[in-house]
Amino acid sequence: FSFMGQISRLNTLMDASFGVFVSSSDDVASEITFGGHDARRVSGELQWASVHKPELGYWQLQIHGIKVGGEPVELCETRDCVAIADTGTSLLGVPKHAAQHVHWLLARNVDGNPDELDCRYHPGPEIEFDLGDFVVTLG
Repeated sequence: FSFMGQISRLNTLMDASFGVFVSSSDDVASEITFGGHDARRVSGELQWASVHKPELGYWQLQIHGIKVGGEPVELCETRDCVAIADTGTSLLGVPKHAAQHVHWLLARNVDGNPDELDCRYHPGPEIEFDLGDFVVTLG
């Protein structure tokens, strides 16, 4: 089942694309826009990555490389990594064999009692995903 496929078949005048705005504040509502994107929610030029194996029904992307804090993660050097874009979660999953190394790269020293810290106020290193034609940077 492809939601966008169904919408496109039912409404041939609508562009088969959508935009997602995830707010960083509770004061501004997040939103999804079908048939395009809201240009007011874009801070730069739009970039497009093709869905890898769309027949599987996921928003799956091919990853050419990953860096954490500028250091390449030896995970995608053969360029056969994939990721699934899921607007329903803020989690980042990695294969079990790479989890400890990625965790170490993301770790940082922070003053204070760990039980009382809010990680949102202690930025970590940037994570870069090379999608082939462009890089998406988180952080």
